[in-house]
Amino acid sequence: MPFTKELRMFGRPKPEAAPPLAISAAERAKIMGRGLVQVVVTQTEPLEFIVLINEKVIPQDQVGSLFVSIEAPSDAAPDGTVQATLEYLVDTIGGQAAMQRVELFPCTLVLLAAGRRVAITASSAGSLDGMWINLGLKPDGSSHEVSGAQALSVIVQDPLLQAKITWNDGREEDLIPVA
Repeated sequence: MPFTKELRMFGRPKPEAAPPLAISAAERAKIMGRGLVQVVVTQTEPLEFIVLINEKVIPQDQVGSLFVSIEAPSDAAPDGTVQATLEYLVDTIGGQAAMQRVELFPCTLVLLAAGRRVAITASSAGSLDGMWINLGLKPDGSSHEVSGAQALSVIVQDPLLQAKITWNDGREEDLIPVA
């Protein structure tokens, strides 16, 4: 039996020659819209963090608050609740600073704090359709996909850092342990 070496790409057999992409891979790799929001907490006591929207850094002293609320449908909210709001200081035309409020969804929002990772992807603003919540990061790069949750809330407002999940059975857990 002759030895043949199968070409593999990322662990899968190499596909037959594919037609060239109509859009370049570099174009496809772009982050569009509010695409990626990262909250990186470098210290919990006292709270130190930065917020990045795509690659734009918003320092802690310019952030008023970051609030995320996701709730399954209920009698009070038959469509559920999907909201992520950032309040931060922006310079006005007059050279003064004013608080601006921006809705972040649709986007992927990643909170990194105290050795924990909470990743929320909302593909539609205000809708649970296309919503994914992933926790942690395993050695293989995958994460724990959340199912069975009733609600998730995140608050980052100096000095408060809070991330809580409520399960369908009513149990509530803190996702980020803080002192």
